[in-house]
Amino acid sequence: MKQIKITLIMCLFISLIVFLPIKAQYYYSGGGQIPIQIDSNKVTIKFYDSIPEATKQRVTMSLSCLSEQMEDDYLIDNFLAFSLYNYNGYFDYLDSLKLIPEIERVEPYYLTEDSIPILMGLTIFVLFNEDVTENIIDSINAIYNVEIFDCPEGRTNVYYLKVTDSTEYYILDLANIYFQMSQTIYAHPDFSVAIIPDSYTLYDYYSQYQWHIKKVIGEFNEASVWDFAGLDKPIKVAVLDDGWSDHPDLDITRIYKKWNIVDDTDDVTPDSLYAHGMACTGIIAANHTTDSTQQGDKTTGMISMNSNAIIIPIKLFRLPCGIYHGSLYANAINYAYSVWHEREADVISCSWHADKEYDELRLEIETAKNHGRNGLGCPVIFSSGNTEYGAAGNVKYPARLEACFAVGAIDSNDYRFLYSHYDTTLDIVAPSGATSYKPGYPPNGDVWTLDQTSNYGVNPASIHSCPNDGENDQSMYCKFGGTSAACPVVSGTASLILAKDPTLTANEVYDILRNSAVKDLDWGTLPDTPHVEYGYGRVDAFRAILSISHGDVTNDDQIDMSDITALIDYLYLGGERPFPSVLMADCNCD
Repeated sequence: MKQIKITLIMCLFISLIVFLPIKAQYYYSGGGQIPIQIDSNKVTIKFYDSIPEATKQRVTMSLSCLSEQMEDDYLIDNFLAFSLYNYNGYFDYLDSLKLIPEIERVEPYYLTEDSIPILMGLTIFVLFNEDVTENIIDSINAIYNVEIFDCPEGRTNVYYLKVTDSTEYYILDLANIYFQMSQTIYAHPDFSVAIIPDSYTLYDYYSQYQWHIKKVIGEFNEASVWDFAGLDKPIKVAVLDDGWSDHPDLDITRIYKKWNIVDDTDDVTPDSLYAHGMACTGIIAANHTTDSTQQGDKTTGMISMNSNAIIIPIKLFRLPCGIYHGSLYANAINYAYSVWHEREADVISCSWHADKEYDELRLEIETAKNHGRNGLGCPVIFSSGNTEYGAAGNVKYPARLEACFAVGAIDSNDYRFLYSHYDTTLDIVAPSGATSYKPGYPPNGDVWTLDQTSNYGVNPASIHSCPNDGENDQSMYCKFGGTSAACPVVSGTASLILAKDPTLTANEVYDILRNSAVKDLDWGTLPDTPHVEYGYGRVDAFRAILSISHGDVTNDDQIDMSDITALIDYLYLGGERPFPSVLMADCNCD
């Protein structure tokens, strides 16, 4: 019997030693080899835990080939990373480092094919076949001088194996040896892995200048409002302004039922040197560039609040503004929401005010807000108004009407611009730029949005010219501002809210906008709500959509049993964290 046991161990030993070449540059996963490469200009070193920090520094300073210690988020198990001076015999040098008594382990510095560090620690992860006994596992581990570090509870034949001082192999080679054994199902080194959520990443070139949108969407290209599921529904936004002309940064398929109410035609082209409506529309609905191959391409354009929105351009006036029959303004609202005119806007956006009150306009606004969208009501968003010189006065008409949602303007530090009108009827504030309506009187706005193309629009005029930073910046308007720029930020947010839940009423959209607004501004917390200068606070699209996504843990735009399962998994089993916000699981919003 004793002879049989010795023979079995010898056969096992022979089956193990014939397997793997040393210094492999791949590891196994999914049954195949994952290629990696060695960065011969770097090395990772682990000192014994008992070695004082001063001794570590003395040792490293005495090693002439070590250049400097590097910070690296991928390091594990108290390894340190060092860059090397040019050294021809990389592995010879690593072997010499192993002889230093204070050093416990030395490992090569590996990179993935995408040049991402893949740095080894002290352990490998091994799954043995079900029929492999603990005695055999112990025998295998003894051959390679490794020890069992951990056995995950509830899992059979799964082990974390840790190297010892007697282990001769690099950790990658050791893992590959175990993988190729007939006694294992798989094995790989334990290394750091960055979990990268599949966030909605944008590469629009001019987005670098669009602070006014980035202020309200969450963390740009990390976890923004557009990471929420269900926002791709084609919500129609009527922009009542000075017109629209085709632009490469807004798909023509998203321009719907345009109408020139001044001339009673479908030609809504703005006058040649103006682009007020273009600018408002761009903030709401310009295209998004999600193709990473276009990063740095100066023709990609700029971001908007809702790149799925459908725009209904209604040319309501010419610039500079003239005096029109009051009925035109009322008719424009009717054209926007009315089922009889087959436009049926979901949101109405108006960056203007009237200098007189009249019932016809008020009644159309109230009808739109209370009876549009087949009885659910259209949110009617208005700018609060601007003052050219001196302190602003009360919110302008019709923004101050109860049926309207009034938007004031704040700067990048959340302070109200002096020109932005305010009073107790103000609902919310939104980021905008400074502005001046008199040519030559600074400051001008700094909001980047869309202009007319070619030599039309405001950009060709020298006072509005953009930095020569792109191939198509003549088609961009880089000095827009005022409450005119703040209003479409809120209109775009309202369109996202309705995309998330099209069954909401206009009143509910208003409540969501108010309740999700940020009260803790950059300069401090609003002393009361609503505040006379800031209303309910600064609009926040991320918080608005989050507030109606609570319970949708799986972020699939529906609440069902999968959300309960995912929530239990997250809270009690260490499962995946809800994305784009852990607060998606907060059903009672506390």
